[in-house]
Amino acid sequence: MNKNRVLLIMVAFLFAVGLQMSSDAAKVVTKKKIVVVKKVIVTKKVIPGGQNQLIGTEGKVGQQLFNGTSRFKIISVTFPTEITPGFTVNKDQRVIAIEAEVKNARKFTGSYGGVNCKLQLVDKDDQLFEKVYHVNRLDWKKRESPRRLLPAAGLKAFYVGVIPAEFVPVRAIYFVEPGVPLYRVNF
Repeated sequence: MNKNRVLLIMVAFLFAVGLQMSSDAAKVVTKKKIVVVKKVIVTKKVIPGGQNQLIGTEGKVGQQLFNGTSRFKIISVTFPTEITPGFTVNKDQRVIAIEAEVKNARKFTGSYGGVNCKLQLVDKDDQLFEKVYHVNRLDWKKRESPRRLLPAAGLKAFYVGVIPAEFVPVRAIYFVEPGVPLYRVNF
């Protein structure tokens, strides 16, 4: 019994000495070097267009917008003086032509353009002008019908409206379909 007791005390002593030596060795090997790190705060510019960002539905001409189901971009807004043959306006009216691009961002085929997608104009006094039509670029009297777009496919749309001469549009509102967030594009 004495042998067992002595053996047990020796093992405990060696274990304690081993722990002490390993911690001393670790202190010698891993001397800590203190390094001062300067914190640099980087501010990210928020880019509209995230699937869950409502900010993605409002922007400027030339900016790609995204509402989770489609992408929309107004390429240009012009007030043309030359009108296609047979298309006339009164002297108290003027023509606005808006070229846009629409892309299907869903996983399934969707219908875009034509009467399904409405473009409306708003002036600085928040008055609404609704008679803007998706037309054929070469013949403004001929209205375009909606097109079925495959996923990731797009179309260039051309919208024309005859607005009163005193109406100065500052924003376009584009509806893709009911229940989908609309786009607001500032001129």
